[in-house]
Amino acid sequence: VAVDVADHLRRRRLLRVFVDEKCIAVATSCTFHVAVNTENSSTKDTEGDWADNDVVGKSWDVSCESLYDPDSGTDASAINPSELMDKIITEANPVFTLKWDATVPNTGKNRTGLKKGYTGQAILSDASVSSPNRQKNTASFQFTGKGKLEKIPAQSAS
Repeated sequence: VAVDVADHLRRRRLLRVFVDEKCIAVATSCTFHVAVNTENSSTKDTEGDWADNDVVGKSWDVSCESLYDPDSGTDASAINPSELMDKIITEANPVFTLKWDATVPNTGKNRTGLKKGYTGQAILSDASVSSPNRQKNTASFQFTGKGKLEKIPAQSAS
């Protein structure tokens, strides 16, 4: 079976979020955000009207939207959104290892081969479920990075 990688990229199917080695099931969108945090160090001696900013750190976060059906089963390679809702409610410190990657899909449901990406510890900091009238239930998750984000070396897809 030939896979048109360019077509998959246009439709954003290759980007997945993994929580403790399991991809988030039935994800509809994923966002990876990295920021350089700055502090204004301008003084009365700073020339002109421009701020004199310094880098004081970096931060990152990942958000994911998915369909939500607490009764739907997933295979062993995926985490159901209802499991994430349970974790944020029941765990005192919901910290996970996250992977954000570009993947090449294979024929198995929710099974993708890692191509390249990033990994780091993250706190499940926000979760919500929405149930609009006559529409599918959805869930939203926000993970806040905890420490350094590491680049995963490029690998061949499995």
